Amino acid sequence: MDFSSLFHYFPPEIAGRMQESGMLWEEVREIRLRAEAPPVIVADKTYVLDGTVITACSIQRTASRMCQNSVYARQEELRSGFVTLPGGHRAGFCGRTVAEDGQVRCLTEISSINLRIAHEVPGAADNVLPALVHGKDVYNTLVVSPPGAGKTTLLRDIARQLGSEKYGFRVGIADERGEIAAMYRGTPQNDIGIFTDVYDGCPKAQAMQMLLRGMAPQIVITDELGGPEDEKAVRALTYAGVRVICSIHGASREDALARPGIGELLRAGVFRKTVLLGNVGRVLSIT
Repeated sequence: MDFSSLFHYFPPEIAGRMQESGMLWEEVREIRLRAEAPPVIVADKTYVLDGTVITACSIQRTASRMCQNSVYARQEELRSGFVTLPGGHRAGFCGRTVAEDGQVRCLTEISSINLRIAHEVPGAADNVLPALVHGKDVYNTLVVSPPGAGKTTLLRDIARQLGSEKYGFRVGIADERGEIAAMYRGTPQNDIGIFTDVYDGCPKAQAMQMLLRGMAPQIVITDELGGPEDEKAVRALTYAGVRVICSIHGASREDALARPGIGELLRAGVFRKTVLLGNVGRVLSIT
């Protein structure tokens, strides 16, 4: 990965300090900046770059560069707390919000930034797909994973492989948070397969309905199922004969069963397969 494309977002003194750190940048997962604190780099462990304190002004300049020098123009994305950068990287922001009618209208006075480095892992689904694909069909599948254990990476590679010429399925991705495909100006920054269509930044329940109505997918993939709207959308897809592969946060199948909506789908037998992840990239079980 060429990190020079990322260093240019940071003020020179910060970029220089990071370049001199001797980090193995291929292993870096996050770069965190907070006003009046040193930069923090997250890889196999957390590293604090002592000797450099980031000013509030530096935070603002960095945020502006990440927003292509127009924070105002990207307020629609910022209301969700992040923007997607070229290459599929994601910059998350904290700061002062301005609310109207109970909804966030804009984000100002940015005080911290979390740059999450995109890491595609081709082959991440190699050990999982044989259990999910049977003949010319695929089982409805729920991926249960603690945060940071690789569920999105797994879903991305499932999409890439199922939407390739090898399998030839029509795949639709409901990518509400923009983490699976990492769309940038209409182009996926991650390899998601040549037969794959994406709704980016759309509430996943609505995106699933729109995919069903407009794109005739055979498989729909989405990340982090939530409320009752998501449950209804999954049921609508399965009633229409569309296979669903999705994920939730949890440490066990019991955690999933305890979740309203998701538990009902499991007990009703909607999900034929459950994939449980443990440490990063480690598949604990497929049942």
